[in-house]
Amino acid sequence: MTFFGEKVNMKLTPQDFANIIFNIEFLFIQPYDQIDQGIGTGKNISFLGKSLTYDEANIRFKNRDKEIKSNLSFLRKIPKMSTIAIGYLINEITKFLEPDECYLNIGCWRGYSFFAGVLNHNCFSIGIDNFSEFGGPKAEFLKDYEQVKHPKSSFFDLDYQEYFESYHNTDTKIGFYFYDGNHSYDHQKESLDVAKPYFSKNVIILVDDTNTNEARSATLEFVKENHPHYEIIFDQLTYINGHPTFWNGLMILRKV
Repeated sequence: MTFFGEKVNMKLTPQDFANIIFNIEFLFIQPYDQIDQGIGTGKNISFLGKSLTYDEANIRFKNRDKEIKSNLSFLRKIPKMSTIAIGYLINEITKFLEPDECYLNIGCWRGYSFFAGVLNHNCFSIGIDNFSEFGGPKAEFLKDYEQVKHPKSSFFDLDYQEYFESYHNTDTKIGFYFYDGNHSYDHQKESLDVAKPYFSKNVIILVDDTNTNEARSATLEFVKENHPHYEIIFDQLTYINGHPTFWNGLMILRKV
């Protein structure tokens, strides 16, 4: 794991981010460890008398373990293509958003990454999905969203291009951005370019599936084109897609 350099409504500093990462302790399986295909995809195991998924059994949040797992307990029932480590990162980063900033998650699927932000009632969270991929589980998503939504959360049943063209409130700056839609090079790059005018001066950008060449290359091209205004503060590959640490690779950018 490599990185480079409870608060509310303030800029996330490099030291703050280092502290967030420091809390993650993988117990048995590290990101580069070889595992069998499917071991991290939601199958439960018995661990210390509890039925847990591999990603849950494999992690401890050091001196905040009980607090963090309690805060994220709603997510345990949500099917995911993610891990509790990623859910934790999302939830923690939202705590540093300023009052005029939002967390924008494009590509919700069953809602795991979106709900990780929605659980923080102090920040504005916006979810976007037109359910065009992975079976389109709209009804299941909406049922779960009903249980956690609050006045500062909202959801739009749209594709991301239409959302930015017609619906995004220009008074709301994007302080934390996570595009988890089609990860082709063109869509990954466009998702960053189209959102860029709405980014806050302190925006944090999360990119997943960075094991794939398309998502990684598009993100690196965005950083290169906008040099020196964005820097990579976290970049972690995993051995395989569906890994119980950081799933299919994770990269985090910061505007500087």
